[in-house]
Amino acid sequence: MKRIFCLILALLTILPVLVACGGNGEGTDTTLPATTETPGTTETPGTTEAPGTTEAPGTTEAPGTTEAPGTTTPPENKYELRTFKIKENLDSIKVIGRTSLAKSVVTMDWSGSGIEFNADFEGFLEAKMYTTVDCNIAVYIDGVAVQECMKIREGTNTYTLATGIEKGVHNVRIIKLHAAEVGRPLLTSINTVTFKGVLAEKPADKKYLVEFIGDSITCGYGAMSKDDGTTYAHLTYAYLFCQKNDYDYSFVAVSGIGTIKSGERHGSLLMGDIYPYVSYYRDQTEKYEPERQADMVVIALNTNDNGRVTDADKEAYKNKVRSLLADVKRIHGEDVKIVWYYGMMGTGKCDSWMKEVLDELGGRNAGYYSFQAMPDTSGASSHPSAAGHIQNAERLDKYIDTYKVLG
Repeated sequence: MKRIFCLILALLTILPVLVACGGNGEGTDTTLPATTETPGTTETPGTTEAPGTTEAPGTTEAPGTTEAPGTTTPPENKYELRTFKIKENLDSIKVIGRTSLAKSVVTMDWSGSGIEFNADFEGFLEAKMYTTVDCNIAVYIDGVAVQECMKIREGTNTYTLATGIEKGVHNVRIIKLHAAEVGRPLLTSINTVTFKGVLAEKPADKKYLVEFIGDSITCGYGAMSKDDGTTYAHLTYAYLFCQKNDYDYSFVAVSGIGTIKSGERHGSLLMGDIYPYVSYYRDQTEKYEPERQADMVVIALNTNDNGRVTDADKEAYKNKVRSLLADVKRIHGEDVKIVWYYGMMGTGKCDSWMKEVLDELGGRNAGYYSFQAMPDTSGASSHPSAAGHIQNAERLDKYIDTYKVLG
């Protein structure tokens, strides 16, 4: 009898342990999707977080731990290696230009588009990106270019964008330099950024947002040199104008596109067909309905039209202009200021016809402006050079200031 009693007592002692180790053994994952654990750490299975508590974004606290009475938790090491998914951290990451959320990524199809964020970090910065065609990006840390023209290869790859970053809070901006179309769609996206640290406060919106609608000039084609037929968004009059004035911007620019006559590779496709969509070459169903409307829209078209039109095209051209202006007003509101900036590669019939339309709509009194650029054809394929873009950024700035276009 005594032996039976001891056996029963032993079973009662180990039974809770057997129950506690049962189930699927996976435990409860309490980490946020945008973070990664420090390599080599493991979670204690079967534990749960105390009710009412929330984990700070980007932390890697091991779940299931308890604090002994009277002790204090040592301060968290925020300079741990973490990976942040862009799409899941838009409360801390600012998008630049027309972007969309595609599956688990943020698109950056248009030239000049990308992301900006503040982070308290050190060491290096990595990003996981995808592109359909090789393209270039620029990377700025605290306003200084650490990668002025970095190649991104076709497909999905992870890139080291910067190294040797001193510990502290830094501003990071990553933008695409290429146009959205180079004879075939050039679609780019960014999935994650990785660094040793945490995201900080989201960059604030600038006082004004300016949208630019244009062709290869606004894309920055040929601006680097006479021998380089590549597009460089950061060398354009548009980008330089906004950088000088600390404005937010958005580009909708396609090399070879026209108002009524485009380059041969585009067939019948015109800017009026492309403009209403977030990213026409990616999705021809997603209309552009921005959360923030532009304060001013600068249109720089007609270069591809002028050599292809005849007098017989006048009324059809003017109708295309009216339609494009109506779309701008529909998207950005009746109060948006519209400036047609023309003549950077020479003038023609369409520029005169365009001014007739603006005058018919009320001209400057109704918020419609036209301004002739300084011609410059010293870049590749008779396009404006970097120096020409600088001059025209200054001319645009002076015009906007003279006529108080932005108040």
